[in-house]
Parts: sequence; structure tokens; C-alpha cells
Amino acid sequence: VADISKHLTPRTLASELEKLRARVPVILHHLKPPCVEQIRREVESLGRPEIQFVEQGRTYVFD
Repeated sequence: VADISKHLTPRTLASELEKLRARVPVILHHLKPPCVEQIRREVESLGRPEIQFVEQGRTYVFD
């Protein structure tokens, strides 16, 4: 389903990030509410500290 809808799974996200020359911050958002905890566990198991989850109410500044 993720492939058809053009969404990334934690595994495909990690694969796409490997294509980058540098590790850059990645902020995940717009997650399906029933799946948030499962997605969080799967992403955290990747061991990629640059991948974060959006925090509601937080202001993000991109330079």
C-alpha cells in the first residue's frame, strides 16, 4: 500500500536517506494515528538519530 500511495515505510525512508551525501535532519509528520507507535518503534530501530518526529506546538527554523 505504501508503494502505491507514494508513502515511505521506515525501511524505504532509510534507503532513500542513504542516497544523500550527508546526514541531514529529517522530521517525520502526517503519520496515520493508529500506526504512530508502530512507526515510531520501527524508525527508532533504524538507529538514525537524524530522523525525528514532529512535535506539535514546536517552532522549527530551517537555515
